[in-house]
Amino acid sequence: MHKKIITYLLFTAIISSCSKDLQSKSASQNDLNNQINHDSKNPNELVRQTIYFDTNSSKIPLDKVKQIKNDIKSSLGKNTKITIVAEGHCDERGSEQYNYKLGKKRAHAVKKILVSSGIKPNKIAIVSYGENKPVDSGHDENAWSKNRRVELVIMK
Repeated sequence: MHKKIITYLLFTAIISSCSKDLQSKSASQNDLNNQINHDSKNPNELVRQTIYFDTNSSKIPLDKVKQIKNDIKSSLGKNTKITIVAEGHCDERGSEQYNYKLGKKRAHAVKKILVSSGIKPNKIAIVSYGENKPVDSGHDENAWSKNRRVELVIMK
């Protein structure tokens, strides 16, 4: 009986140790995968520009409008064989549905500027990720201000 108890305890200790090691390796692998996905760039991506927004707003300040127009003109040059994706993002506050709609409004606001700059509307795609792709996972104003954005991606 004494031998069975010792065997059981030894077996439990080994299993527990292996389980913790596997969890640690799994967490490390997830961290590595997240870093690779965050750092990997689409090979068709030419330029990525980020435009930041105030809380609950899809309005772009006039000075930013001018900057976006100038940046787009310099980035594109005479290249007409491009596609632009305006990706709308929000911070974590607000409902998922509200953030999705706000992300879409932000992307449309940027699209409006691009169209007024002479880019054909069919060259601009709109995507809203709402709160689902934060660049900063913190829960304070500093993190939220980074997540309230439109990422403008110019693709070849």
